[in-house]
This record gives sequence, structure tokens and C-alpha cells, in this order.
Amino acid sequence: MGTVLHSRGVPIDQCFDALNRENPAIVAAIHRGYIAAGSDIIETNSFGANRFKLAHHGLDDEVAELNRAAVKVARDEIAKSGKEVLLAGSVGPLGVRLAPLGRVKQSQATAAFQEQVSALLEGPDTDDRMAAVDLIILETMPDFKELASAVTAIRNITSSIPVIAMMTFTRDDRTILGDTPSAVAKQMAELDVDALGVNCSSGPVQVLRLISALHEVLGDFPLVAAPNAGWPQQLEGGRVLYPATPDYFGEFAQAFIEAGASIVGGCCGTTAEHIAAMRAVIDSPSPSGEPKSMTSMALRSKPAIDERWTGPSVTAGARSLWRWVPSPWRSHSARAWGSSSFRPQTRESSSRSWRRPREPRSKRLSNT
Repeated sequence: MGTVLHSRGVPIDQCFDALNRENPAIVAAIHRGYIAAGSDIIETNSFGANRFKLAHHGLDDEVAELNRAAVKVARDEIAKSGKEVLLAGSVGPLGVRLAPLGRVKQSQATAAFQEQVSALLEGPDTDDRMAAVDLIILETMPDFKELASAVTAIRNITSSIPVIAMMTFTRDDRTILGDTPSAVAKQMAELDVDALGVNCSSGPVQVLRLISALHEVLGDFPLVAAPNAGWPQQLEGGRVLYPATPDYFGEFAQAFIEAGASIVGGCCGTTAEHIAAMRAVIDSPSPSGEPKSMTSMALRSKPAIDERWTGPSVTAGARSLWRWVPSPWRSHSARAWGSSSFRPQTRESSSRSWRRPREPRSKRLSNT
């Protein structure tokens, strides 16, 4: 969301989360574009709506209001579309260092995440749970301890909401603290979440390597690949360019799935055009299964997350767009891939009814 807002004239130093209240029309237009591109899940514009980041704008006492506003803007666009679109609450890093590298205690981090998530789960109408989010996406987490704090915060509130947890890596394929993908995978396997993965980072090529590494450790546990649209380039005048074109980005959707991902999408620099290209490629994969830009990889079957999550669906949102890979791909039936319609349960059903059952750790680690 932030890169698209910036491309539409919003200063990079403005509080993007405050736009949910101050200029909801510009946020709504972006949601609308992603839904039109074929998304089945959109994210709230709440990536930085925690008290530590909002404090830089003097808004640290407005966490609940801004997160609820983010939910309302997205919910209104979903209702207007007439489509069966799910809403994910976007939760990013706190923007501070946790102890012992920083001054923020893990208990303080957990409290900050809990404050934000509580508002996302309440939505604009605290008496109407169906007006809130359907799942939580934890994204661009640089530190496993911070990610674990966020998961703890969510599970302190509810055990039923589905959670996707993603970390980001530097250009040398390590986290900011120097952890390797395999080490991160083993740590992440301990978390009470429904899917694990990588977002942001330096682009599709790197994320393809990282997802392959996670898959080697985690086996058939649902994985997520959501790269930036390439490495950002600074232009004159302060503008930022992401070099990966929609066609190039779309080709990688197929490669991510072949590398072990059950969920694919995009992060910074990803426009509605990128997601439309991704959807087109996934709905009609190349006959050879080999994207033009890379070496073909062996097709692996992916287990269904559950009935709610199977069927072709693309998710788009505040910051990123996702696609839940259809079950025909998982059964190696490429000709039927994407031919069925996404049919989630009605909004009257509880999140608990479609959350992925938790597997024992021994079944989530294929290698130790």
C-alpha cells in the first residue's frame, strides 16, 4: 500500500495509516483496484499502525481508532464489489529494536502488538465481529523474537483466527541478525500459526531461493512467497522505481508454487497490474510448467489448508497481494488448475471453523 500511495503523490514521510481517516478515498481506490485485478483477499492499510511507529507522527494514542478505520475502508470496498473477498489485518514490525539489542522489552512488544490486533479483530463496530478481519498477516518481520511476540499477542486474544507469519531477509539471504533460512524455518515451526513464509526482501529471484530453503526444512507446511517487485531504485526527485514488470512478476508465481509455496503474492512495488499478471499465469500455467525466465523445478503436490482456503483466489491489500493456490494444482492436474471458483464459507460462519488444524512439531519439520 505504501509504495502505491507514494506513487499517487503521498509524501513518503506522511503517516500512511492515518490516511484511513484523513483521506479514505485514496486508500479505497487502491483496494478497489486490487479486487478488480482478481483478488480474493485484501489487506487493511495498517502495516505501521502500532504505537511505536505512530508516535513519530504524534498519533500513539490513536492506535485503536486508526486500525478500526483501516478495517472500515477495506470492508466497505469489499461490500461494494459484491465479491466474496476475505479481509486480512496487516501487522508490520514495531520499528524499534528489542532487548538486548535495544531498549524495548519483549513484554512491551507483545503489549503493542496486542493493542493493534485487538482493534483489527474488533473492527469499526465492536458489536459486530463480522465487520472485523478474517485473518491476520504478520509481515516483513526482521527479527524472530519480534515475530514470536506478535504471535503471542494474537494468541493471548484468540486461538481461532488464522495467522500468516512472514520474515524478511537481507540481500545475503540472512535476516538482519544473521540467521540463515534453515535456522529461521526451524524457529518459525514452533509458532502457533497457519502459514509461514518470506516477504519483501530483494525481489522474486531471492525469494524463490528462500522459499526453496524453507520447503526443505518444513516440507508440506503451507508456505508463502511475497517478494518486492525487484530491488528499489532511487530516482531524481526522491521517486522510487521497482524494476520487475508485471509479466516478469507473473512468471515467478508459477515458479514459487513449483518450489513449494502454497500461497503466493507480492509486497513493495506490487501494483494491481502485477497481481492481474500473476493471476493470469496461475490460472493458465505454461504447458511445460517452466516459466520463460528460469529453470523448471519439479512439481510438488501441496496439501490443502482446508476447504475454506482451496480454490483459486488472489489476495491483495494494504501492502501486499496474495493468491491461495487452487487444489487442482496440488493434485498435479494442471489442465484443471484454477478452473473451479473460490467459494468460501458464509460470513456468518466462525473463523474457528476454517482455521487450519495445528500439526505436531514433528510433522512440521521434515529435517532437523
